[in-house]
Amino acid sequence: MSVFWGSRAVFSLLDSLPDAVALLDESFRIVFWNKTAEKLYSIPRNEVENQSFGFFSNSDILPSIREHWDQTSQWRGDISSRTGNRENILVSWKLQPAGFEIDGFSGILGIGQDITEHKQAERILEIKRSFFTELSRANGIDDILHLCLNRAIEVSSMDCGGLYLIDPETGCADLKYSKGLSDHFVESVKYYDKGHERIGMILKETPIYYESNQLQEAVTTDFENEGLQSLAVIPIVCDGQVFGSIHVASHERLTIAPSARCALETITCQTGLLITKHRSFDNLSVTQRKYRQLFENMNEGMALHDLIYSETGEAVDYRIIDVNPAFERILGISRKQAVGEKATVLYQTNPPPFFDEYRTVATTGEPKQFEIYFPPLDKYFRIRAICPSKGSFATLFEDISEAKRAIVALKEREESYRALVDHSPDVIIRFDSGT
Repeated sequence: MSVFWGSRAVFSLLDSLPDAVALLDESFRIVFWNKTAEKLYSIPRNEVENQSFGFFSNSDILPSIREHWDQTSQWRGDISSRTGNRENILVSWKLQPAGFEIDGFSGILGIGQDITEHKQAERILEIKRSFFTELSRANGIDDILHLCLNRAIEVSSMDCGGLYLIDPETGCADLKYSKGLSDHFVESVKYYDKGHERIGMILKETPIYYESNQLQEAVTTDFENEGLQSLAVIPIVCDGQVFGSIHVASHERLTIAPSARCALETITCQTGLLITKHRSFDNLSVTQRKYRQLFENMNEGMALHDLIYSETGEAVDYRIIDVNPAFERILGISRKQAVGEKATVLYQTNPPPFFDEYRTVATTGEPKQFEIYFPPLDKYFRIRAICPSKGSFATLFEDISEAKRAIVALKEREESYRALVDHSPDVIIRFDSGT
Protein backbone atom coordinates (compact mmCIF):
# COMPACT_ATOMS: atom_id res chain seq x y z
CA MET A 1 0.00 0.00 0.00
CA SER A 2 1.45 3.38 -0.99
CA VAL A 3 1.90 6.23 1.49
CA PHE A 4 1.22 9.75 0.22
CA TRP A 5 3.87 12.37 0.92
CA GLY A 6 4.28 15.97 -0.05
CA SER A 7 7.21 16.37 -2.45
CA ARG A 8 9.04 18.94 -0.34
CA ALA A 9 8.92 16.81 2.80
CA VAL A 10 10.06 13.60 1.13
CA PHE A 11 12.80 15.27 -0.93
CA SER A 12 14.13 16.93 2.21
CA LEU A 13 14.18 13.56 3.96
CA LEU A 14 15.92 11.80 1.05
CA ASP A 15 18.49 14.59 0.82
CA SER A 16 19.45 14.01 4.45
CA LEU A 17 20.23 10.31 3.98
CA PRO A 18 23.91 9.19 4.00
CA ASP A 19 23.35 6.83 1.04
CA ALA A 20 22.86 7.82 -2.58
CA VAL A 21 19.16 7.87 -3.53
CA ALA A 22 17.53 7.97 -6.95
CA LEU A 23 13.80 7.99 -7.71
CA LEU A 24 12.94 6.51 -11.10
CA ASP A 25 9.80 6.43 -13.18
CA GLU A 26 8.50 3.23 -14.77
CA SER A 27 10.81 3.81 -17.75
CA PHE A 28 13.81 3.89 -15.40
CA ARG A 29 14.33 7.60 -15.97
CA ILE A 30 15.69 9.52 -13.00
CA VAL A 31 13.24 12.02 -11.53
CA PHE A 32 15.17 12.73 -8.33
CA TRP A 33 18.84 12.51 -7.34
CA ASN A 34 19.72 13.30 -3.72
CA LYS A 35 22.65 15.35 -2.44
CA THR A 36 24.69 12.27 -1.47
CA ALA A 37 24.40 10.99 -5.03
CA GLU A 38 25.45 14.40 -6.37
CA LYS A 39 28.54 14.37 -4.17
CA LEU A 40 29.36 10.72 -4.84
CA TYR A 41 29.20 10.96 -8.62
CA SER A 42 30.21 14.64 -8.87
CA ILE A 43 27.21 15.15 -11.17
CA PRO A 44 24.70 17.90 -10.26
CA ARG A 45 21.01 17.08 -10.01
CA ASN A 46 19.96 19.16 -12.99
CA GLU A 47 22.25 17.14 -15.29
CA VAL A 48 20.85 13.84 -14.07
CA GLU A 49 17.09 14.27 -14.18
CA ASN A 50 15.40 12.50 -17.12
CA GLN A 51 18.56 10.47 -17.75
CA SER A 52 18.13 6.69 -17.84
CA PHE A 53 19.32 4.95 -14.69
CA GLY A 54 22.76 3.49 -15.24
CA PHE A 55 23.90 6.27 -17.59
CA PHE A 56 26.81 6.74 -15.18
CA SER A 57 27.91 3.10 -15.52
CA ASN A 58 31.09 2.11 -17.34
CA SER A 59 29.00 -0.41 -19.30
CA ASP A 60 25.46 -0.62 -20.71
CA ILE A 61 23.81 -2.19 -17.68
CA LEU A 62 20.19 -1.02 -18.13
CA PRO A 63 18.98 -3.93 -20.35
CA SER A 64 19.96 -6.51 -17.74
CA ILE A 65 18.34 -4.39 -15.00
CA ARG A 66 15.08 -4.22 -16.97
CA GLU A 67 15.08 -7.96 -17.62
CA HIS A 68 15.57 -8.81 -13.96
CA TRP A 69 13.02 -6.20 -12.85
CA ASP A 70 10.34 -7.62 -15.17
CA GLN A 71 10.78 -11.00 -13.48
CA THR A 72 11.17 -10.02 -9.81
CA SER A 73 10.22 -6.32 -9.44
CA GLN A 74 13.57 -5.67 -7.80
CA TRP A 75 17.26 -5.54 -8.69
CA ARG A 76 20.51 -5.49 -6.78
CA GLY A 77 24.03 -5.13 -8.16
CA ASP A 78 27.37 -3.32 -8.09
CA ILE A 79 27.86 -0.61 -10.70
CA SER A 80 31.33 0.57 -11.67
CA SER A 81 31.34 4.21 -12.74
CA ARG A 82 33.58 7.10 -13.55
CA THR A 83 32.64 10.27 -11.70
CA GLY A 84 32.53 13.80 -12.99
CA ASN A 85 35.99 14.20 -11.42
CA ARG A 86 37.24 11.25 -13.47
CA GLU A 87 37.54 8.99 -10.43
CA ASN A 88 36.51 5.35 -10.69
CA ILE A 89 34.04 4.25 -8.02
CA LEU A 90 32.02 1.13 -7.25
CA VAL A 91 28.51 1.56 -5.84
CA SER A 92 26.18 -1.20 -4.64
CA TRP A 93 22.66 -0.29 -5.84
CA LYS A 94 19.33 -1.76 -4.80
CA LEU A 95 16.16 -1.01 -6.78
CA GLN A 96 12.70 -1.72 -5.40
CA PRO A 97 9.14 -0.34 -5.64
CA ALA A 98 9.06 3.01 -3.86
CA GLY A 99 6.17 2.04 -1.58
CA PHE A 100 5.05 5.67 -1.29
CA GLU A 101 3.61 8.36 -3.56
CA ILE A 102 4.86 11.89 -4.05
CA ASP A 103 2.13 14.20 -5.29
CA GLY A 104 0.47 11.20 -6.94
CA PHE A 105 3.70 9.79 -8.36
CA SER A 106 4.80 6.26 -7.41
CA GLY A 107 7.81 4.68 -9.05
CA ILE A 108 11.08 2.95 -8.27
CA LEU A 109 13.36 3.71 -5.34
CA GLY A 110 17.10 3.21 -5.82
CA ILE A 111 19.51 3.21 -2.87
CA GLY A 112 23.27 3.15 -3.49
CA GLN A 113 26.16 2.53 -1.08
CA ASP A 114 29.71 3.47 -1.99
CA ILE A 115 31.79 0.29 -1.60
CA THR A 116 34.86 1.60 -3.43
CA GLU A 117 37.11 1.71 -0.36
CA HIS A 118 35.93 -1.71 0.84
CA LYS A 119 36.56 -3.36 -2.52
CA GLN A 120 39.84 -1.53 -2.90
CA ALA A 121 40.96 -2.75 0.53
CA GLU A 122 40.13 -6.33 -0.52
CA ARG A 123 42.01 -5.82 -3.78
CA ILE A 124 45.04 -4.33 -2.01
CA LEU A 125 45.14 -7.23 0.45
CA GLU A 126 45.13 -9.72 -2.44
CA ILE A 127 47.89 -7.81 -4.22
CA LYS A 128 50.00 -7.79 -1.05
CA ARG A 129 49.48 -11.52 -0.62
CA SER A 130 50.60 -12.27 -4.16
CA PHE A 131 53.47 -9.76 -3.81
CA PHE A 132 55.03 -11.60 -0.88
CA THR A 133 54.53 -14.94 -2.64
CA GLU A 134 56.17 -13.65 -5.83
CA LEU A 135 59.09 -12.19 -3.87
CA SER A 136 59.97 -15.65 -2.58
CA ARG A 137 60.20 -16.87 -6.19
CA ALA A 138 62.09 -13.90 -7.68
CA ASN A 139 65.54 -14.51 -9.13
CA GLY A 140 68.02 -11.76 -8.34
CA ILE A 141 67.74 -8.10 -7.44
CA ASP A 142 66.63 -7.02 -10.94
CA ASP A 143 63.57 -9.28 -10.81
CA ILE A 144 62.82 -8.11 -7.28
CA LEU A 145 62.97 -4.39 -8.11
CA HIS A 146 60.88 -4.83 -11.27
CA LEU A 147 58.30 -6.67 -9.18
CA CYS A 148 58.31 -3.95 -6.49
CA LEU A 149 57.66 -1.21 -9.05
CA ASN A 150 54.91 -3.15 -10.84
CA ARG A 151 53.11 -3.95 -7.60
CA ALA A 152 53.45 -0.36 -6.37
CA ILE A 153 51.72 0.87 -9.54
CA GLU A 154 49.04 -1.80 -9.24
CA VAL A 155 48.29 -1.33 -5.55
CA SER A 156 47.97 2.46 -5.93
CA SER A 157 45.66 2.11 -8.98
CA MET A 158 48.03 4.35 -10.95
CA ASP A 159 49.10 3.67 -14.54
CA CYS A 160 52.81 4.53 -14.65
CA GLY A 161 55.89 4.96 -12.53
CA GLY A 162 59.61 4.60 -12.06
CA LEU A 163 62.19 3.40 -9.57
CA TYR A 164 65.29 5.45 -8.80
CA LEU A 165 68.44 4.19 -7.08
CA ILE A 166 70.92 6.58 -5.50
CA ASP A 167 74.58 5.76 -6.11
CA PRO A 168 76.12 5.43 -2.62
CA GLU A 169 79.44 6.90 -3.84
CA THR A 170 78.28 9.87 -5.95
CA GLY A 171 74.88 10.60 -4.39
CA CYS A 172 73.32 10.86 -7.87
CA ALA A 173 70.02 9.18 -8.75
CA ASP A 174 69.46 6.98 -11.81
CA LEU A 175 66.07 5.88 -13.12
CA LYS A 176 66.65 2.12 -13.19
CA TYR A 177 63.17 0.97 -14.15
CA SER A 178 60.07 2.65 -15.58
CA LYS A 179 56.65 1.66 -16.85
CA GLY A 180 53.86 3.43 -18.73
CA LEU A 181 55.87 6.61 -19.48
CA SER A 182 56.76 8.09 -22.86
CA ASP A 183 60.33 7.74 -24.12
CA HIS A 184 60.72 11.52 -24.21
CA PHE A 185 59.67 11.88 -20.59
CA VAL A 186 61.92 9.03 -19.43
CA GLU A 187 64.87 10.68 -21.20
CA SER A 188 64.18 13.97 -19.40
CA VAL A 189 64.00 12.46 -15.88
CA LYS A 190 66.41 9.53 -16.09
CA TYR A 191 69.20 11.15 -14.03
CA TYR A 192 69.52 13.69 -11.21
CA ASP A 193 72.75 15.15 -9.86
CA LYS A 194 73.47 15.02 -6.15
CA GLY A 195 72.51 18.66 -5.64
CA HIS A 196 69.20 18.52 -7.52
CA GLU A 197 66.16 19.59 -5.50
CA ARG A 198 64.44 16.27 -6.18
CA ILE A 199 67.33 14.43 -4.55
CA GLY A 200 66.81 16.70 -1.55
CA MET A 201 63.11 15.76 -1.47
CA ILE A 202 63.95 12.06 -1.45
CA LEU A 203 66.59 12.43 1.27
CA LYS A 204 63.97 13.89 3.62
CA GLU A 205 62.65 10.29 3.88
CA THR A 206 59.02 11.47 3.85
CA PRO A 207 56.44 10.28 1.27
CA ILE A 208 55.08 13.09 -0.91
CA TYR A 209 51.67 12.97 -2.58
CA TYR A 210 50.66 15.42 -5.29
CA GLU A 211 47.04 15.61 -6.33
CA SER A 212 45.92 17.35 -9.49
CA ASN A 213 45.97 20.99 -8.37
CA GLN A 214 49.15 20.50 -6.28
CA LEU A 215 50.93 18.79 -9.14
CA GLN A 216 50.30 21.67 -11.52
CA GLU A 217 52.03 24.03 -9.09
CA ALA A 218 54.95 21.77 -8.19
CA VAL A 219 56.20 20.15 -11.40
CA THR A 220 58.11 21.20 -14.51
CA THR A 221 57.07 21.47 -18.13
CA ASP A 222 58.12 17.85 -18.73
CA PHE A 223 55.50 16.64 -16.27
CA GLU A 224 52.84 18.86 -17.81
CA ASN A 225 53.65 17.62 -21.30
CA GLU A 226 53.43 14.03 -20.08
CA GLY A 227 49.88 14.79 -18.92
CA LEU A 228 50.26 13.47 -15.38
CA GLN A 229 47.34 14.21 -13.06
CA SER A 230 48.66 12.85 -9.75
CA LEU A 231 52.00 11.68 -8.40
CA ALA A 232 53.43 9.93 -5.34
CA VAL A 233 57.12 9.97 -4.41
CA ILE A 234 58.01 7.36 -1.78
CA PRO A 235 61.63 7.26 -0.56
CA ILE A 236 63.16 3.78 -0.26
CA VAL A 237 64.60 3.77 3.25
CA CYS A 238 65.99 1.08 5.55
CA ASP A 239 67.79 1.58 8.87
CA GLY A 240 68.09 5.30 8.24
CA GLN A 241 69.75 4.90 4.83
CA VAL A 242 68.02 6.23 1.69
CA PHE A 243 68.55 3.95 -1.30
CA GLY A 244 66.33 5.76 -3.80
CA SER A 245 62.61 6.18 -4.39
CA ILE A 246 59.56 4.69 -6.05
CA HIS A 247 57.45 7.13 -8.07
CA VAL A 248 53.93 6.24 -9.18
CA ALA A 249 51.70 8.52 -11.23
CA SER A 250 48.51 8.60 -13.27
CA HIS A 251 47.46 10.21 -16.51
CA GLU A 252 43.81 10.04 -15.34
CA ARG A 253 43.38 9.67 -11.58
CA LEU A 254 43.30 12.92 -9.63
CA THR A 255 43.89 11.44 -6.16
CA ILE A 256 45.43 8.48 -4.35
CA ALA A 257 43.19 6.84 -1.74
CA PRO A 258 44.45 6.58 1.87
CA SER A 259 44.34 2.78 1.83
CA ALA A 260 46.38 2.75 -1.37
CA ARG A 261 48.94 5.10 0.19
CA CYS A 262 49.39 2.75 3.14
CA ALA A 263 49.89 -0.27 0.88
CA LEU A 264 52.25 1.70 -1.36
CA GLU A 265 54.43 2.64 1.61
CA THR A 266 54.44 -0.99 2.79
CA ILE A 267 55.74 -2.20 -0.57
CA THR A 268 58.37 0.55 -0.66
CA CYS A 269 59.51 -0.38 2.87
CA GLN A 270 59.86 -4.00 1.75
CA THR A 271 61.89 -2.80 -1.23
CA GLY A 272 64.32 -1.09 1.16
CA LEU A 273 64.73 -4.29 3.18
CA LEU A 274 65.42 -6.29 0.01
CA ILE A 275 68.02 -3.80 -1.27
CA THR A 276 69.73 -3.86 2.15
CA LYS A 277 69.84 -7.63 2.10
CA HIS A 278 71.15 -7.72 -1.47
CA ARG A 279 73.90 -5.19 -0.78
CA SER A 280 74.86 -6.99 2.41
CA PHE A 281 75.37 -10.17 0.44
CA ASP A 282 77.26 -8.20 -2.21
CA ASN A 283 79.61 -6.91 0.46
CA LEU A 284 80.06 -10.44 1.70
CA SER A 285 80.77 -11.80 -1.78
CA VAL A 286 84.48 -10.96 -1.71
CA THR A 287 84.87 -12.63 1.64
CA GLN A 288 82.77 -15.54 0.46
CA ARG A 289 85.09 -16.11 -2.50
CA LYS A 290 88.12 -16.06 -0.21
CA TYR A 291 86.59 -18.57 2.16
CA ARG A 292 84.60 -20.66 -0.30
CA GLN A 293 87.17 -23.43 -0.20
CA LEU A 294 86.99 -23.47 3.59
CA PHE A 295 83.18 -23.55 3.35
CA GLU A 296 83.30 -26.52 0.98
CA ASN A 297 85.90 -28.53 2.91
CA MET A 298 85.18 -27.83 6.59
CA ASN A 299 84.09 -30.75 8.79
CA GLU A 300 81.28 -28.79 10.39
CA GLY A 301 77.95 -28.42 8.63
CA MET A 302 77.02 -24.89 7.57
CA ALA A 303 73.82 -23.38 6.19
CA LEU A 304 72.53 -19.89 5.33
CA HIS A 305 68.89 -19.01 5.92
CA ASP A 306 66.35 -16.19 5.42
CA LEU A 307 63.37 -15.62 7.68
CA ILE A 308 59.95 -15.88 6.01
CA TYR A 309 57.34 -13.33 7.08
CA SER A 310 53.54 -13.44 7.12
CA GLU A 311 51.35 -10.73 5.57
CA THR A 312 51.37 -8.93 8.92
CA GLY A 313 55.18 -8.86 9.03
CA GLU A 314 55.55 -11.65 11.61
CA ALA A 315 58.37 -14.21 11.13
CA VAL A 316 56.71 -17.62 10.66
CA ASP A 317 59.33 -19.85 9.00
CA TYR A 318 62.76 -19.76 7.41
CA ARG A 319 64.13 -20.76 4.02
CA ILE A 320 67.44 -22.55 3.37
CA ILE A 321 69.59 -20.43 1.04
CA ASP A 322 72.83 -22.43 0.83
CA VAL A 323 74.49 -25.45 2.46
CA ASN A 324 77.97 -27.00 2.39
CA PRO A 325 78.89 -30.65 1.72
CA ALA A 326 79.25 -31.36 5.45
CA PHE A 327 75.58 -30.37 5.87
CA GLU A 328 74.64 -33.06 3.35
CA ARG A 329 76.86 -35.65 5.03
CA ILE A 330 75.77 -34.97 8.61
CA LEU A 331 72.02 -34.62 7.97
CA GLY A 332 71.68 -36.99 5.03
CA ILE A 333 69.88 -34.26 3.07
CA SER A 334 71.15 -33.30 -0.39
CA ARG A 335 71.85 -29.71 -1.39
CA LYS A 336 69.26 -30.04 -4.15
CA GLN A 337 66.60 -30.98 -1.58
CA ALA A 338 67.57 -28.25 0.88
CA VAL A 339 68.30 -25.06 -1.05
CA GLY A 340 65.22 -22.92 -1.57
CA GLU A 341 62.99 -25.07 0.64
CA LYS A 342 61.09 -23.94 3.74
CA ALA A 343 62.37 -25.43 7.00
CA THR A 344 58.88 -26.67 7.95
CA VAL A 345 58.74 -28.66 4.71
CA LEU A 346 62.34 -29.90 4.68
CA TYR A 347 62.45 -31.08 8.29
CA GLN A 348 58.74 -32.00 8.55
CA THR A 349 58.24 -30.01 11.77
CA ASN A 350 56.03 -27.06 12.67
CA PRO A 351 57.26 -24.75 14.04
CA PRO A 352 60.58 -25.18 12.22
CA PRO A 353 63.59 -26.51 14.18
CA PHE A 354 64.94 -24.20 16.90
CA PHE A 355 62.82 -21.36 15.51
CA ASP A 356 62.81 -19.19 18.64
CA GLU A 357 66.61 -19.24 18.84
CA TYR A 358 67.14 -18.53 15.13
CA ARG A 359 64.47 -15.82 14.98
CA THR A 360 66.15 -14.04 17.90
CA VAL A 361 69.54 -14.19 16.19
CA ALA A 362 68.16 -12.92 12.84
CA THR A 363 66.19 -10.14 14.52
CA THR A 364 68.63 -8.88 17.17
CA GLY A 365 71.94 -9.74 15.52
CA GLU A 366 73.14 -11.41 18.73
CA PRO A 367 74.88 -14.80 18.12
CA LYS A 368 73.81 -17.93 20.01
CA GLN A 369 75.45 -21.29 20.79
CA PHE A 370 73.68 -24.31 22.22
CA GLU A 371 73.70 -28.12 22.36
CA ILE A 372 70.44 -29.91 21.69
CA TYR A 373 68.87 -33.24 20.77
CA PHE A 374 66.83 -33.34 17.53
CA PRO A 375 64.33 -36.26 17.71
CA PRO A 376 63.45 -36.48 13.97
CA LEU A 377 67.09 -37.38 13.20
CA ASP A 378 67.85 -38.99 16.59
CA LYS A 379 71.02 -36.90 16.82
CA TYR A 380 72.70 -34.47 19.19
CA PHE A 381 74.10 -31.24 17.75
CA ARG A 382 76.32 -28.41 18.89
CA ILE A 383 75.03 -25.36 17.01
CA ARG A 384 76.34 -21.83 16.57
CA ALA A 385 74.09 -19.25 14.90
CA ILE A 386 75.12 -15.80 13.66
CA CYS A 387 73.38 -12.96 11.79
CA PRO A 388 75.09 -11.82 8.53
CA SER A 389 72.25 -9.32 7.84
CA LYS A 390 68.91 -8.46 9.40
CA GLY A 391 66.34 -11.14 8.69
CA SER A 392 69.01 -13.74 7.86
CA PHE A 393 71.09 -16.18 9.88
CA ALA A 394 73.84 -18.73 9.34
CA THR A 395 74.28 -21.93 11.33
CA LEU A 396 77.51 -23.83 11.98
CA PHE A 397 76.88 -27.23 13.53
CA GLU A 398 78.53 -30.54 14.32
CA ASP A 399 77.14 -33.95 15.15
CA ILE A 400 78.10 -34.74 18.75
CA SER A 401 75.89 -37.83 19.01
CA GLU A 402 78.79 -40.27 19.47
CA ALA A 403 80.32 -38.20 22.24
CA LYS A 404 76.94 -37.79 23.95
CA ARG A 405 76.19 -41.50 23.69
CA ALA A 406 79.69 -42.39 24.92
CA ILE A 407 79.08 -40.24 28.01
CA VAL A 408 75.70 -41.92 28.54
CA ALA A 409 77.30 -45.38 28.12
CA LEU A 410 80.08 -44.49 30.58
CA LYS A 411 77.55 -43.32 33.15
CA GLU A 412 75.56 -46.50 32.67
CA ARG A 413 78.72 -48.63 33.19
CA GLU A 414 79.60 -46.63 36.30
CA GLU A 415 76.12 -47.09 37.69
CA SER A 416 76.22 -50.81 36.87
CA TYR A 417 79.63 -51.19 38.54
CA ARG A 418 78.48 -49.25 41.60
CA ALA A 419 75.36 -51.40 41.86
CA LEU A 420 77.52 -54.53 41.65
CA VAL A 421 79.83 -53.29 44.39
CA ASP A 422 77.02 -52.08 46.61
CA HIS A 423 75.14 -55.37 46.45
CA SER A 424 78.06 -57.84 46.49
CA PRO A 425 78.14 -60.26 49.54
CA ASP A 426 81.94 -60.24 49.37
CA VAL A 427 84.27 -57.74 50.91
CA ILE A 428 85.78 -55.56 48.20
CA ILE A 429 88.85 -53.49 49.01
CA ARG A 430 90.35 -50.95 46.61
CA PHE A 431 94.10 -50.35 46.73
CA ASP A 432 96.03 -47.53 45.10
CA SER A 433 98.77 -48.85 42.82
CA GLY A 434 101.46 -47.02 44.76
CA THR A 435 100.58 -48.62 48.14
